[in-house]
Amino acid sequence: MRIAWSRRVGTKKAEGAFYLWTKQEIEQVLGDDGRLLNMHFDVQEAGNVGPERDPHGEFKGKNLLRQTRPLADSARLCGLTVDEANDRLLAALRRLREVRAGRPRPHLDDKIITAWNGLAISALACAARVLDEPVYAAAAVKTAKFIYSELFDKKRGVLFRSYRQGRSEVEGFAEDYAFLAHGLIDLYEATLDVRWLRWALQLQEKMDELFWDEGVGGYFNSTAGDASIVLRLKESYDGAEPAPSSVAAMNLMRLAPISGDESGFVDRARRTVEAFRAQWSEVPQVLPRMLCALERVVEPAVQIVLVGDPAAPDFRELLTVINRQAGSGHALFAASNAEGWAWLAGRAPWLAAMSAVDGRATAYVCEHHTCQAPVTSGAKLRALLT
Repeated sequence: MRIAWSRRVGTKKAEGAFYLWTKQEIEQVLGDDGRLLNMHFDVQEAGNVGPERDPHGEFKGKNLLRQTRPLADSARLCGLTVDEANDRLLAALRRLREVRAGRPRPHLDDKIITAWNGLAISALACAARVLDEPVYAAAAVKTAKFIYSELFDKKRGVLFRSYRQGRSEVEGFAEDYAFLAHGLIDLYEATLDVRWLRWALQLQEKMDELFWDEGVGGYFNSTAGDASIVLRLKESYDGAEPAPSSVAAMNLMRLAPISGDESGFVDRARRTVEAFRAQWSEVPQVLPRMLCALERVVEPAVQIVLVGDPAAPDFRELLTVINRQAGSGHALFAASNAEGWAWLAGRAPWLAAMSAVDGRATAYVCEHHTCQAPVTSGAKLRALLT
């Protein structure tokens, strides 16, 4: 991520200076071709950033190149064909980039933060499921492997906060554990690779150990042993990033069936939601992610169990139906191999009774500890989930 404030103007740094242009600068660089570029990218003498978006007057007389009309219109106004206009604009932009390369670049913030990458893993995994795009799943797996290799102490089960030219010495905060566990659960559902689910469970248990508030419920942002913290606080706002407690409550509900302590996980999720009752009951819009967890606590997820050969077309057919129709109120249990299925059945013994019908991939839809008759066709499964 590049921070967009860069070069010095006199002795003062100017906001966005690396990316901004005056009309005179463009005309000096491009000559006659400047007219086409200025028209196409809304370059103005007084600058194209209005005062309502520039309260400190830092962009006065400066322009952000932004396309405001179709290429065909710009070409017509300049008496050119579309192909001619396109070629001239590409050449002009190349020349401007060459000039811009001589400016001091903004500082590059290239640290890797565990929590943010947990959110990225979740987004990639969900995209892979819904869009059936393996490239997104591959990117999520690559990210998870990096964090496991570089930001996770296997012996202690502890996460570290960030990485830049090596791992930092700062251990993870509550959001690092919550967001990464959330991403790993989504990654499991996208790949059916049980190792991600096992790691998510391990992270949740460590989060409970380090951040759980036994007295009131919910999760502190920092550990009890952090000498730099005078007062341990809890985040109570789902803003650009959700609060750790909001995400953890949902994680607890999703992990409960395979936790080996289902009632304990559900109780901790319930206590987490209850700890923030004053906030979500009076101003619900400040904790939308917490309300999703509340819904899951009040109405447990429909559980979908899928058994069969993950490489077989009939299994993929059922999985596609699940991925396209199952929402946040559904929980998927399946495994990419026999070893993974054995682990799941060991954690949730009721899964052991699920078997393929007539050798075909089979789906079981269960709710409130009761399963409907198994189905082996995509149409019948779709009807059950509708």
